[in-house]
Amino acid sequence: VKYTAPEISDLSKASTSKGKFLSDPKYAFLLEAYANGTPAPNILPKEVDMAQAAPFLLTNPDFSKTEVVKAYAHTIVAPAIDYWTRTIEVKKGAQVERMKRVRIFNPLHVLGNKISVSDIEGLKIFKLSQHPQIIPQIEVMKTEVITYQALADSIK
Repeated sequence: VKYTAPEISDLSKASTSKGKFLSDPKYAFLLEAYANGTPAPNILPKEVDMAQAAPFLLTNPDFSKTEVVKAYAHTIVAPAIDYWTRTIEVKKGAQVERMKRVRIFNPLHVLGNKISVSDIEGLKIFKLSQHPQIIPQIEVMKTEVITYQALADSIK
C-alpha cells in the first residue's frame, strides 16, 4: 500500500470555504446510509428561526449598548449555569456534599474557615462514622477542635 504525501495548508492563500465550514451544509460531516438502505439520520443542528432571535443581536451588534452586551452575556452564561445546576448540584450533589464535609481535614481550608464541633458532627453522612471503632475517634476529634485550629493557624 502506498500513501500519498499529506497535504500541507498554505495559510497565505484564501480559504476555499470562505469561512462557512459551520454554516454551509456542503462542508458538513455526512453519514452514509445504513447497509439495509435506511437513510442516515440528519446530524445538522436545526437553525434558529430569525423571528425568535433577538433582532439587535443579528442586525446591530453595537457593544456600546448595555442591552446588547447583556443579551450576548446571557446567551453565553445561561447554558453554563443550567449545566452546572443539572450536573453538579443535582446529579453530583451527594458527592459535592461529601467533599464539603471532608474539607475540615485540609489545614489550608481551616486557615480561612474556623471549624467547630458541628463540622465534625457533619461527618455522620459517611457510613463509616457509625463503625464501633470510629465512633470513639470522632468523639476525640470533637475535643481536639481548638488544638487543631491553632495548629492550622501556625502554618501561616
